[in-house]
Amino acid sequence: MIKRVSKGESQLYKTLRLKALKDSPSAFGATYEDAVLRSDQSWQDQSDAAAEGSDKAIFLINEPSISGMAAIYREEEGSSIGQLFQMWVSPEARGSNTAKDILQYALSWAEEHRYSKILAEVTKGNTRALKFYKKFGFVDSHHSSDSDTHALEIALV
Repeated sequence: MIKRVSKGESQLYKTLRLKALKDSPSAFGATYEDAVLRSDQSWQDQSDAAAEGSDKAIFLINEPSISGMAAIYREEEGSSIGQLFQMWVSPEARGSNTAKDILQYALSWAEEHRYSKILAEVTKGNTRALKFYKKFGFVDSHHSSDSDTHALEIALV
């Protein structure tokens, strides 16, 4: 079941985020080593801030054999553009519809909250993720902040 993180679920968020960083270290800007050093208060603040409102949301799947996550944050207050990041599914779920399902859930939430466009970046060399996003409808963008990534975007209706 996919759900938005709720207030008080920082330990669940932390567990999944660390699992993602450990499993796929080259897919993220953050590192596992830095993340494990964060205080519990830091995890709680981030998780609670993403639990309500329309500027930040973290979506989680935590089932016995499948886990995954994605986050959408508004670029700046009042903007209709959001950034997708922390997108990850556990190795057991890869090749299933799990990634598609969590991404659709996150984009539907963004559409409901008046986002017009979602940006994403994929580390160069991560051809599986790039193929996934393009198949989903993302197109190349000029919003790249880093030459080591592919910048993508998708317009929301």
